[in-house]
Amino acid sequence: MLKPPVELLPDTSIQRNFVINHYQSLATQYGLLQSPAISSILAINLIDKKGGQGILGMIWRRLMRQIDSSNESDDSLREAITYHSKSSYHDQIKLDRDEINSEDFMMNGCKNSLIWFDYHHHCHGTNVKAIEKLYSYIAKVIQYDGLYVQLEGSSVSNQRRLIRVNCMDCLDRTNVVQVRLTSV
Repeated sequence: MLKPPVELLPDTSIQRNFVINHYQSLATQYGLLQSPAISSILAINLIDKKGGQGILGMIWRRLMRQIDSSNESDDSLREAITYHSKSSYHDQIKLDRDEINSEDFMMNGCKNSLIWFDYHHHCHGTNVKAIEKLYSYIAKVIQYDGLYVQLEGSSVSNQRRLIRVNCMDCLDRTNVVQVRLTSV
């Protein structure tokens, strides 16, 4: 399959503002700011940890760290983007594809988590059973935070965390993970 090259905008404030606006939109849409019952967002990132997708994943992590701590300046992020766009893809991505990365970030007064699971690496071909690695990793989080269940129009249980799943180029990865997460 032909994959277009990743192009990043040199103005890092655009990426930063997009991420902030996206998370604020999710918080507003799902009542995170009005309801103490839902207190955070769990983002499950299913993109590859190599090539252009690896670059995007690393930039997303760096953006989240920057928004959380304000320790990194836009200049630091701009340098990372410049480096990634000048280097060859295979030389710059030094991530362990077997590892499941997880980090927590604060935004809008909510504790948010980002999990990066290289779906293609773990579930290559038709090995979707490997999704159990991801599920076992987050099962305790889901059990603690609960899931929203509605039967016959009545709420049976609520959840305290919004789960956001993304991939890059198709919905297959996202659908497989979301279906598995609903079978708690």
